[in-house]
Amino acid sequence: MIDAITGGAVDGAFQPVSSALGLATATFLVPVPHRTSVRVLLYPDVTRRDRPERIAVLAGAGQVARGWEAHTASAARIELPDRRISDGYVAALRSISAACAGGFPVPFGRESDWRVADEAAVMRALASVGLRELVAPILRQRCDELELDSWFRREPASIERNLAVFDAVAAYWNATHDHALVDDVLGVVVKAAHWVERARARQGARIAAPTARAASRSLAVLASALRSCGQPDAADDLQSFAARFVLDLDRDIDVEDKPEVDVDVDAERAADATARPMAIETPRGFDTMATMRAACTDLTDGDVFAFERIEWILRAGGATSRWPTYVHPRLLTGSAGAGDDPSVSAAFVALARALVVDDSRPGVLRLLPSVPPTWYGQSLDVHDLPTSAGSLSFALRWHGARPALLWELTTRADEAPIDVTITAPGLDQAWSTDAHQGEALLATPHAGEPVTLVEHPDADHVPMTTLEPRIRREQALDRPVVSGELADAPLVEPGDSFG
Repeated sequence: MIDAITGGAVDGAFQPVSSALGLATATFLVPVPHRTSVRVLLYPDVTRRDRPERIAVLAGAGQVARGWEAHTASAARIELPDRRISDGYVAALRSISAACAGGFPVPFGRESDWRVADEAAVMRALASVGLRELVAPILRQRCDELELDSWFRREPASIERNLAVFDAVAAYWNATHDHALVDDVLGVVVKAAHWVERARARQGARIAAPTARAASRSLAVLASALRSCGQPDAADDLQSFAARFVLDLDRDIDVEDKPEVDVDVDAERAADATARPMAIETPRGFDTMATMRAACTDLTDGDVFAFERIEWILRAGGATSRWPTYVHPRLLTGSAGAGDDPSVSAAFVALARALVVDDSRPGVLRLLPSVPPTWYGQSLDVHDLPTSAGSLSFALRWHGARPALLWELTTRADEAPIDVTITAPGLDQAWSTDAHQGEALLATPHAGEPVTLVEHPDADHVPMTTLEPRIRREQALDRPVVSGELADAPLVEPGDSFG
């Protein structure tokens, strides 16, 4: 480069450079005059013997951006008060979409430890936010190749490996109720389930409690899917397999295990937040995916320490919201694994979803399981989020210091409405409803915390620091509204709808 700048550039062919260790590099200096641009086309998976054909017409930057928007247009929309989380969610979806191209090859840097569970976690995250078009072909391809060199053959047979596949198929069914895909993978899933049952019966050591619970939950969902697709015998088999995992767990729990768990939980909750590690540390660096999963667990438990972890996660993702597998403890740069790991991006998608809904409990939808005080007074919107009970949309507005919740749960067209209880424990633990659509004025959250109203902008995102207080229509002072009661007057301005 120095030679080129000082006038020593060489015209014609480049002198060949090689390295037995793969360390050969090249730098290209291209002059770009005013009002001109340069487009560079990279072929990342091409070997040195390949001669790829040159593409005659390259898409412009605007076309590329619109293309990625189209890829993820069917995903649920999550707009949170913290713009960084919403932007990170969109960036993670687009990163995963790129990784899924070409049948989802193993990510560069993860060749030695990319597992079935990693790919299944990506499929599960995409299905949980409505990207069925990306998930269905890969699930079909993997299950069609069962007898070949595919998902099930990528690593030694184990209960955990097959359970990862069950989780992905079950998550897809919960989000879509796609009978066609279940019919296509029926034979493979049932065979794998019978293998798991035989392995469970032969297991000499006790199966870990989390694995047993996950197995029971996934097999029960698959049983429901098979029954819905007209396969009652196969469904009964899977339901009995699910019950046996739970029976084994109940029988094997020792008395001495219980105090140990109780002590751990009490110590965790009693500890000062500053003394708790925000990130999960390993010898290779901070584990980003494990940290995101820990934050999801905190959210489900109603522990606001999740937001301390999220703050660290956002810093580690940087301005581009790209997360490596492991992060250097001091530099917050990649220290091992893939530089842009799709399984970590999937974990962030799952984290963004966990911030707005928890549907892990049968018959219950917990909206906003944990809300930090910094979100008080700020609007929030969720559109077309798949859940086990249907497609969920809801919005949060504020009337003075009290949150106003609007929600709509749409049942699938070919199914009867599902009985479900909707709660919002992060805002008002006393409120609940069985209505699939409505609006409610909740109690003031945490009376000791101040609530400052902020404007709900027309733009999708406005930095929180630029928002000014806004006066909204208040409920009549002569008519008190109790927590959970539907307000008579409209709680939204014209245009504030799910459309």
